[in-house]
Amino acid sequence: MKVKISGKAFTRWIQPSGNGSKQIRGHETYFSSKFYVVGGQSDEMELTEGEHIFLFEYVLPTNLPTSYELKLVNNEAHVRYIVKAIIDRPWKFDNETEAPFTVVTEYDLNTDPIARGQVFIEETKTFGIFSSSPPLIVTLSLPFRGYVPGQIIPITVNVDNQSGVEVNHIKLKLEMYGTYLQSGSSSYPMKKKVNMSIIDTKKNKYEEDVFQFIHNFYIPPTPPSNIGMNCSIISIEYAIELEAEVDRMLSRNLKISTPIVIGTVPLENYLSSINSSLMTISPVYGKSMFVVENLWEENNSEYVMNKEKFAPKYLVYDFSTFQ
Repeated sequence: MKVKISGKAFTRWIQPSGNGSKQIRGHETYFSSKFYVVGGQSDEMELTEGEHIFLFEYVLPTNLPTSYELKLVNNEAHVRYIVKAIIDRPWKFDNETEAPFTVVTEYDLNTDPIARGQVFIEETKTFGIFSSSPPLIVTLSLPFRGYVPGQIIPITVNVDNQSGVEVNHIKLKLEMYGTYLQSGSSSYPMKKKVNMSIIDTKKNKYEEDVFQFIHNFYIPPTPPSNIGMNCSIISIEYAIELEAEVDRMLSRNLKISTPIVIGTVPLENYLSSINSSLMTISPVYGKSMFVVENLWEENNSEYVMNKEKFAPKYLVYDFSTFQ
């Protein structure tokens, strides 16, 4: 019996062209190894009926990108690691089964000065064609830019509406933006940008013209922002976005967007602020919200037996004891 273990990245999307559309792909291989755990290429052995367990070890290369899975309509990208077991059967089709596993590359927010920075953004908007109204003023603030899964992002929103135009709703979103590149081309690689709402909410209409609220986003298991450091065809970014929906025809809503970073090690100043006893907070692995229905790949044999769904697992912290 032999084992094959591999890691690679893949992108695919549909690109409009003069003749309709064409499929654009990118690929990158990090490692691929095949070895026998029992028997050999020229050695035959017979497995008796019953369960057989064969142990093996494999040391992964360093500097691998974090596992990533995202599939949307006409867009697909992943960083995927798979171990496959193959039983060679003379004069018959081989028995194959495979299992994906997750790799997480550390991203210590304390090493990123951007993560420690505070956020305060103010946007104003006026209304009118021939003359401008007094302003609608909205501010968005965050205590810092860097967070980890399991942490809460406290978003403070202030609205000062002097315009006389009613604000119907305030929408808030945590967005993930992906950039996918074509590879293996001698020309300039083609690029595709996609986005996915991780969390979104809508605050109901307020009767007052001046008001403030704090909304908390719980960050679910999601990949860290540093995938692009070790992968040349996939990179991701995160942003908090606000949209103030106004009750005025032909007027655009006021919008605010600010980038944040998601890591695997939380900021020390955040830990000290909630944990004066300096107790250790150990993360656990939680399944990603992005589930792959079918791991089938182009070079797979039709005799691969597993057809299970798969979701990568990312480090998640439980701060509830201290909050």
